[in-house]
Amino acid sequence: LQMIYTPAQLAHSTAGNGAAGRMSRLGRILLSAFVVALHPEHVMEHNIGNGACVSQLNSSAGDEFIVCELETVALARAMVSALMSAASSVGEPPRIDALRVAWRAWSRTFTTWKQADARRLEDAMVADAVAAVALKYAVLGR
Repeated sequence: LQMIYTPAQLAHSTAGNGAAGRMSRLGRILLSAFVVALHPEHVMEHNIGNGACVSQLNSSAGDEFIVCELETVALARAMVSALMSAASSVGEPPRIDALRVAWRAWSRTFTTWKQADARRLEDAMVADAVAAVALKYAVLGR
């Protein structure tokens, strides 16, 4: 993260009681880029893979969540690419600006996707709980 933020930005973003927690959260967001980029089939609700989701998108054009997932995977891959490019620039100045741009886009999109995914998960859990209670009453004959 020191490559992405200037020392002043790091000092400002980690000031206060939650400094260690903030750095830990930023680290988890960074590591999530690798998981999402390399294994989207295990992370995303839809089959993103190598663009397999496009047919789903055409059949349900109103599904903004699929678009969010596609964008999240694309930006995760861009983040990993920017990291690898910066790491492989031995003997030349690292491409810090590209890395910062990729980080800002990735962290913003990841947060949006994570919030939307959590809402969908909560909605599914509530629907399952309602169905379980309805099944209970059906079995008991009430």
